[in-house]
Amino acid sequence: MELDDDFITFIVIPFFHPKIEYYIPMHPTHSLLARPFLSISLTALTVLIASAAASSAPTTALFSAAITPASTAATPPAAAAPAAPKTLPAFSLPDLDGKVHASKEWQGKVVVLDFWATWCVSCRETIPLLRQFKTAYGDKGLVVAGISMEAGPKEKIAKFARKMKMDYQILWDSEDSMSKLFGFEGLPSVFIFDREGNLLKAMPQYTSERKDELTALVDGQFRK
Repeated sequence: MELDDDFITFIVIPFFHPKIEYYIPMHPTHSLLARPFLSISLTALTVLIASAAASSAPTTALFSAAITPASTAATPPAAAAPAAPKTLPAFSLPDLDGKVHASKEWQGKVVVLDFWATWCVSCRETIPLLRQFKTAYGDKGLVVAGISMEAGPKEKIAKFARKMKMDYQILWDSEDSMSKLFGFEGLPSVFIFDREGNLLKAMPQYTSERKDELTALVDGQFRK
């Protein structure tokens, strides 16, 4: 194999490192590379030499191709977040006494649903506000329902609800069937529906920073 003038004149392979470190002096009439210390894998070097022997193309081109970083494969687009329902879905869940309740019971009412769990620290910040809603509008057509999203035990959930004075309706989704139905992936998640069952606002992964927004939405349904 005959190398052209611009090819590597020598390669030093230190065996103490898994990669080949090489210094490349160019043809005497050329200046040294601006960045002389590079790395190339053993596999890439093998391909380089084999390609140089088989090809009649200038070796310089082969060398350039070898040290050019391979293009990174395009990252597939992230999966779209689940979509919130546009209207209140039909579903049934038991309360902590075992009585099953259906969402159709709330027809004609403003509904605030809060998905929570006892282990969720942020969920605790939502409870006082939900209690305020219940006190202010519970007798005016508002339903506040807290839906527990943990497997149990039920006694633990009931004890937590009593401790936190959750005086609104508590339902239990022990099989996590609601997260897909409502399109959320984190807790707490809050959804508000108007009297016609239309979604007013979905607040997945609700935080206390949205307290004013949530309050305005609920107040607005009773101050028209």
